Amino acid sequence: MFLRNGRELWREFMPMTVFITEFIFDGKQQTVPFVVNNDILNSIQKYVEGNSIEYRNTKVAGPIPYCGGDISLFTGLYRTKINDLSVGFFSFIGGLVQAFDASGLTRHLDVARPLGAGLTSLLGMKDVEFCLGTRDELSEQKTFSEGHWVYVNAAEKSIVQDKLWVKGDQLFVGERNSVKRFDQSDSCLVQLEYLEERGDYTTLAFHRSWVQAKELIWNNEPEKAKVKFAQLAQELAVSPDLTRRHRFALMQVYKANFESEVEAFRSLTVDGPAAGGEPRRGQSGHLRATDAILEQYAMLEKTSLPKNAIVSMYHLSKNWQKIHAVHDRGREFSLTDEIISTQLSDIQEIAPITDPQPEELAKAMTIAAFAA
Repeated sequence: MFLRNGRELWREFMPMTVFITEFIFDGKQQTVPFVVNNDILNSIQKYVEGNSIEYRNTKVAGPIPYCGGDISLFTGLYRTKINDLSVGFFSFIGGLVQAFDASGLTRHLDVARPLGAGLTSLLGMKDVEFCLGTRDELSEQKTFSEGHWVYVNAAEKSIVQDKLWVKGDQLFVGERNSVKRFDQSDSCLVQLEYLEERGDYTTLAFHRSWVQAKELIWNNEPEKAKVKFAQLAQELAVSPDLTRRHRFALMQVYKANFESEVEAFRSLTVDGPAAGGEPRRGQSGHLRATDAILEQYAMLEKTSLPKNAIVSMYHLSKNWQKIHAVHDRGREFSLTDEIISTQLSDIQEIAPITDPQPEELAKAMTIAAFAA
């Protein structure tokens, strides 16, 4: 975002944005608000010295697991006097946006003016000024793809759209071969990106259960490890951060890694290393990971659980060699985002998902763990 006038007479301004993203996920209307707070603004004040300010590459929402339906985005740009950047003000607006029920808005309601004028009058702060605001709806029935949206605080005919360009995630104006930075008006440049996979799994809440389960395995507390893995499966089955298809496949990733850790622990401790430090396999009578999973599948076949939920266990066992980084590991092995992403791709190739039932798979894995 960019403010053309960062200083007027003796007043210095800084930008403030409010974004509200609405989308449907898992049958519910979800709202993700974002507001630039005083911590962000205060951190750059000493570098500004009254010059125009431009914010770049700030994530306002996402990654959002898209499962269909419309997506709505409200973008509001404001400016406020630097002297008025108080903790109370931003605490209030942050709380307001967090509590804002965007799902209750009339579809064609312009929320820019109520937010801009309403906040100013309510707080009695004359120096909070509304610059621009738009609420867009992206529909499946219309063109819905990756791209950029440009919001400009200018008269409609003063900007020639065909002469606006985005290069390096920045806004330019002019002919294709002779462009210059766009700085003639206040503006916001918003980008919508499509990701095939998230790639940040270790930051999500359920991954903590994996870390704890692994630690319990290597502390020789197998029953507690099973309890923690069951908790992981239940958390993952209902995680709002992933689509149903990814939850289903990712649960298999963690299952493969759990059994691999159990096998590694038994090989290096219970069975003991062979000559040259190489681990022995199964000398204490414990099943290898592949056999353990296959035995669990055979047991689950006798239950009333849906076939689609348990057949994934069979595919894991029979295609074990095709899964990256589940073989011959030690205690120091770390399950990174990169490894998870690769394993997720491997598992989805092994058994394409047609009817994902993550809740049922979580039940199956819990039953199998304790029955074993």
